Amino acid sequence: MEEAALAARREEVNIWHKELAAREREEQQAQQKEEAAAIQRAGEKRKKGQELAEPRQQSAEERRGRQEGHAVSSRSGQAATNRRSVPVCSNELRIWLARHTLEGVHECDPYGWSALHHVAQDSRSDQAAEGIFDELCKHGWLPEQVNAATGKPPESMHLPQRWTALHLLANGGGPSAQRGRMAAKLLEMKADPMARTETGATPLHMAAGTANMDVANVLLSASHDVNPKNNKGKTPFDVAWSNRKVRDLIAKAGGRPSIKPARCKLAQSTRWREHVSEARMKRAAEWRNRF
Repeated sequence: MEEAALAARREEVNIWHKELAAREREEQQAQQKEEAAAIQRAGEKRKKGQELAEPRQQSAEERRGRQEGHAVSSRSGQAATNRRSVPVCSNELRIWLARHTLEGVHECDPYGWSALHHVAQDSRSDQAAEGIFDELCKHGWLPEQVNAATGKPPESMHLPQRWTALHLLANGGGPSAQRGRMAAKLLEMKADPMARTETGATPLHMAAGTANMDVANVLLSASHDVNPKNNKGKTPFDVAWSNRKVRDLIAKAGGRPSIKPARCKLAQSTRWREHVSEARMKRAAEWRNRF
C-alpha cells in the first residue's frame, strides 16, 4: 500500500512539473510576442516622427536661408520654395572680415558699416577689392541690406554718414573700370541710384564731383532722373562744371545746369564789375581835373 501511494504521489508530482513547464513556455511565448509588438510599434512611431520632422526641418532651413539672404525678397510676396545651401567663406574672406571687425558676411561693425560699405571704400585704393566683392555677392543680399546707409561714428572719426555702398563707390576719384563693374553689380542687386545722403546728394552727384567716369556712365544708364538737385539746388551737371569730360557725358544723357543760381551769380558779378569800373573812372576824372 505504501509503495502504491508513493508511486501515485510520484506520478502527481511529474504531472505537476509538466503543467508548470507548459505554463512557463506559454508565458515566455506571450512575453516574446509582446516584445515584438512593442518593437514594431516603436518602429512605426519613429517612422511617423521622421515624416513629421521633415517638414519642420525644411521650414527651419528655409528660415535660416532667409536670414542668410538666400530667400526671395519680402517685397515680392513669394515664399521660398527651393532649399538653398549657404556658401562657405574662404580663408581670404574670413581674414578680410576680421580685419574690418565684422563677425559675419551680413553683420555690421559698431559704426553701422556693413561688408558692402567696407569693400566699396576699399575699392578706392585696393585693386583686389573686386574679388572680395564677388565672393560677398555669392552669399545673397536683400534690397534693404544693399541700400542700407552707414551709421553715425564718433565725432573723432571723420567717416561719411548716411551713405550707401553705391555712394562710396561713386565717391572714388579718377576713372576705374573696377568700380564701374562693382556699381553695375550693385544695381543688379536692386541698389537705389536715387538714394540720398544728409546733404541730398545722389550717387550721381558723387561721381560727377570726383570725375568718376566709369561709375557715372553706369549710373546715367540706370537713373530715371539725371537732373536731381541736392539741398543746395545743384544738379550733377553743376557739380561736374570743373571737369569737361564728365560734364559732356552728363549733358549727352540729358543733364542740365540749375539755371537760376547761375544767372543770379552772373548778374551779381556783372553788377560788381560795373560798379568798380564806374568808381575807377570817377576817380580818374577827379584826378585829371586837379591839373
